[in-house]
Amino acid sequence: MLKFGYGVAALCLVGVATVASLVGQYLVRKVVALLGRASVIIFILTFTLCVSAVLLGKCKIVSFVECDSAVL
Repeated sequence: MLKFGYGVAALCLVGVATVASLVGQYLVRKVVALLGRASVIIFILTFTLCVSAVLLGKCKIVSFVECDSAVL
């Protein structure tokens, strides 16, 4: 198995993030042009915020329960 340093992994993540942001920008621009409303951007941001809040809350609850059960 090949062993890469953190620099190669970081460059791979930068590349993936760049491609994902360009594709996302293109798709959002197409949807806004198709619907004629910029409010789609607000709905996307709201959805992203809600999903991240739920996932962070779930992770915090799981880690709390695991920590609490280890004490018992």
